[in-house]
Amino acid sequence: MEGIILALGILLVITYLWIMSLFKKRDATLEALDTIDSYVLAQINLLLKWQGSAILLMEEEVKAALADIANDLKVDYDKLNWKSVERHFADMLHFEQLTQSALKEMVQNSPLVQETELLRGVQTYQDLAESIKDAYQYYNVVVSEFNTAVNAFPGVIIAYLLRVKSLPLYPIKLCP
Repeated sequence: MEGIILALGILLVITYLWIMSLFKKRDATLEALDTIDSYVLAQINLLLKWQGSAILLMEEEVKAALADIANDLKVDYDKLNWKSVERHFADMLHFEQLTQSALKEMVQNSPLVQETELLRGVQTYQDLAESIKDAYQYYNVVVSEFNTAVNAFPGVIIAYLLRVKSLPLYPIKLCP
């Protein structure tokens, strides 16, 4: 009888530790997403600061598309929902592609590029882009660990009972 109680106690402790490990990994993925979002928000704010001036020499359609995507990126999303995270990643990629082409055109064609403040702003934007790349890589590492914990035994049982699902990796090959 004592052996059964001891075995159940050990099983309970192992289950508890596994659940806590799963939550710790999930929290790390949420932290990584928050980091990415904060960098993207900084880029959006920098771009919106420029958009009011004549610095951004782009078509009105592109400005409107950037504004729409920026508004979508500012809205909260379900960070534990695979489709929601993927949609958010797609919006970030689209925003980055539009912005990079606008910045490239601005730097090549604008006489205002010689202004020191603008050059610093472009450099700040590029630094944020590099920080985002690093944050994506960190996100992929913690999501890989989380997905392994969710899909491996006994985590698959615990994840099923707690309704925890795996999360998408960010497609590094598409990184801006």
